Amino acid sequence: GRVSHQVRYLGLVENIRVRRAGFAYRRDFGEFVARFKILCEATWPVALGDVRSDTWAILKANSVREEDFQFGRTKLFIRQPETLIRLEEVRERKLQ
Repeated sequence: GRVSHQVRYLGLVENIRVRRAGFAYRRDFGEFVARFKILCEATWPVALGDVRSDTWAILKANSVREEDFQFGRTKLFIRQPETLIRLEEVRERKLQ
């Protein structure tokens, strides 16, 4: 009924599936690049244009280990919240 519709609408089923698979964070490649492109010389100030390649460049420039993330068709999945926290902290320092 109504509750199951809300659960689907809010994306909670997908969220639970992602977390059970061991990932704390998921984000569209384009959204990730828009937020974190400042962290990589290759993507700042102008990103390369291919969001998958841009995402890869940002992760590599920040020494994120390959076992700590996975690429989906349209989204980046990051396993540990600490990885994201570290990227956010570096971003904050760059913006100051």
